[in-house]
Amino acid sequence: MASQHYSDLLLEHSRHPRNVGSLATPAPGVGVGRVGSQETGAVVQLHLQCPIGTQRIEAVRFQAYGDTATIAAASLMTEWLHGKTLDEALQLTSSRLVQALQIPPARVFGAMLVQDAVRSAVADCRQHHRVNH
Repeated sequence: MASQHYSDLLLEHSRHPRNVGSLATPAPGVGVGRVGSQETGAVVQLHLQCPIGTQRIEAVRFQAYGDTATIAAASLMTEWLHGKTLDEALQLTSSRLVQALQIPPARVFGAMLVQDAVRSAVADCRQHHRVNH
């Protein structure tokens, strides 16, 4: 798909993604969500740092393999997640990403993967909290 079909915000986040990388794992309070597969054409791995004793996300990193929309969705989601509680993180949906980035209908799969990665990472964070309390 040619770039003229993408919004300026989507292109900005795909060309200059924020919070790319990973956080040290395994580590108390760091949750990891990994979804997708290379066979389906997209993988998103999301790391959330939510220190034991708090429910607030202090650091977020992602790694993604996929199309322009997937990378942009993961990048924007990391900006939204920083400073949120785990409960607030679960309220950030793929629909909101699609709307904010104006993702074309044929490319919404990546946004859905990002939402699944958030759910998985939040669940992993909560598991760390249960184990350490």
